[in-house]
Amino acid sequence: MNIEEMHTQDINDVLSAGRLCLCDKVTSTQTEMFRALFGGVIVGGSKPFGEKLDAYTANKHRVPEVLGALAVELERRGL
Repeated sequence: MNIEEMHTQDINDVLSAGRLCLCDKVTSTQTEMFRALFGGVIVGGSKPFGEKLDAYTANKHRVPEVLGALAVELERRGL
């Protein structure tokens, strides 16, 4: 996981999907989208969907830490 090398849009996508999961009514599609995007941060965005979901499962305890780091990186980029 190298957040500094991630594209700005990819960082924004993960944070947006995370925000959607904080809403009152979250669909399973929104949850799966967040899990896959978060897993992509861990293993790389070009990995297969199943591998991204496995990475999320193995690292879900790190969600707050990683989302915080992504937000800091966007701020560092001036966004």
